[in-house]
Amino acid sequence: MPEKRTCLRCKLAFEAELMPVTFGLGQMWDLSPRICPKCVNRQAADRARAAYDQARAAAEFPPTRFAQATVHRDHPVMPLQPLADVLKAGGSIWLAGAPGRGKTVLAVQVALTVLAGKRPTDTDDERERIRVWFAHESRIMQAWDAREEAALARVRSIRVLVYDDLGTQGRPALAETVINGRYEAGLPTLVTTNYSAAQLEALPDYQRSASRLREMCGRHVYWLDAGTWADLRGASTAAEGGVTP
Repeated sequence: MPEKRTCLRCKLAFEAELMPVTFGLGQMWDLSPRICPKCVNRQAADRARAAYDQARAAAEFPPTRFAQATVHRDHPVMPLQPLADVLKAGGSIWLAGAPGRGKTVLAVQVALTVLAGKRPTDTDDERERIRVWFAHESRIMQAWDAREEAALARVRSIRVLVYDDLGTQGRPALAETVINGRYEAGLPTLVTTNYSAAQLEALPDYQRSASRLREMCGRHVYWLDAGTWADLRGASTAAEGGVTP
């Protein structure tokens, strides 16, 4: 028989079915709910919204450490505008190189060029119009582990995605889900990674992601060395209106 109870959260009365359970020593416990169904649903919705907001905030562009970045002067070896034009035209770019070569710096600069230096405002409506998002693989992994499908769908469907440090977390299924989703949708993606195409293909279970990236990026696969953007790391370029990592 239902029993009237007071919800521990909203303090309103509700009816709950008794759920007595008897254990081996004859002890009886009542496992019937102490929170009303409306509050249970509200709690679930709040948790889902909080997880989604956390994943979305992690994907906002530009990343926090580049919040004050402005478009730097073009580097003579790797100019910005041609790379930005690739993304604007619907193509993708693969930036590879050893750690510390300036891949993320260059990726942020290219994305800023795509945005023509515009900044998101604090309003949700303005943020919805942002067409470039930055997502480090560790942040995407957090959304993946939390099973936040809404957040992952957003990463897969945003107009231009900067996927930073692909392969660093050792999660091939994660990389394949994101890359394949963008491949199927035909969406431009800028990927930074420590691995060349051949190196990524040699990693266990990364062959499909590497194949998709090869097809997406075509000839826009670049290996960064000391002669490209590595000279921007660790040196203040504020006087030139550039990025200080």
